[in-house]
Amino acid sequence: MSPLGPFAPRREAETPDVASGQIPGLPGAPVRTPVRAGQAATSAGLWPAIAGRLITRQLWIELYGLPGYGLTLSPVLSGGKVTAFAATPRDFRPHDPAPGKNLLVGRFILAGASMEVEPPSDPWNRPSPSRPFAVELHAFNWLPALMAQGERGAREALRLALDAVFAHPNVGPFISRQLIQRLVTSNPSRGYVGRVAAAFANNGSGVRGDMKAVIRAILLDRHVLDYAAAYFQLGPIERRIYEVARSSGEARLETDLATFRLQIGYQNPLPNFRNALKQIAAVDSIPDYRLELIEQAMDASDAPRRGRRSAPRAP
Repeated sequence: MSPLGPFAPRREAETPDVASGQIPGLPGAPVRTPVRAGQAATSAGLWPAIAGRLITRQLWIELYGLPGYGLTLSPVLSGGKVTAFAATPRDFRPHDPAPGKNLLVGRFILAGASMEVEPPSDPWNRPSPSRPFAVELHAFNWLPALMAQGERGAREALRLALDAVFAHPNVGPFISRQLIQRLVTSNPSRGYVGRVAAAFANNGSGVRGDMKAVIRAILLDRHVLDYAAAYFQLGPIERRIYEVARSSGEARLETDLATFRLQIGYQNPLPNFRNALKQIAAVDSIPDYRLELIEQAMDASDAPRRGRRSAPRAP
């Protein structure tokens, strides 16, 4: 069989020239890209360079630990004494620093539209010229270009980012609820939070985030003014019972002890909570409310049996 394959021509005249790129046995086929046969070119200085690298590496290995090795680690030879370490995350998003110059003067050009905002104002409480502009604005893809303008650009980017968080509609209810839980009650009603959040959004003069107005709204709200005067002399558990009873909005609050224990936030086991409620009900110190412990009658099957349990008789 011919070394060129079983379908290669048999006659010498029709034997293809493999070196020219013709495919044997396929007349008219496209010519292959010829593979240049040859050896790797090596220069005269290659082996001496490799030998020098190996010798240098072995010398450093042999010198490690010797008395003179410490001199190579001194600040004089190493270029300074290293005392700290810092790692800065890289921003792999490509950005053009040219738009940052427009942003620095308050000119936002996004999605084919523009908005002029004079610093220190911000674009968050203004109507956007188009919906694509608003999408690009809240995507913050322009922030790296502004930060590329040096220290002034970084300060402006930080200010705009904080203003964006401050202008978010959920900030007012979140801060109001946190302050109410720490100043008045841990389970505020939705109306109470809404009234304080309204004071956060507008103090009456069109100013947002006036904390004096927020604290005034918390402490002077009708939810607090309606509290009994004896509320502030109650203990922690009695105060929580009073708050849960008021926040329920029902004429009579009736629930099981396990659920009520979770609402109160009592950490001790359920038997301890039952004993604490019995003592509070006996003293009757909760203003405007009378505690009543509901006892469920036990069936004969649920009553504990005394005596030794006998094994069943064999038939």
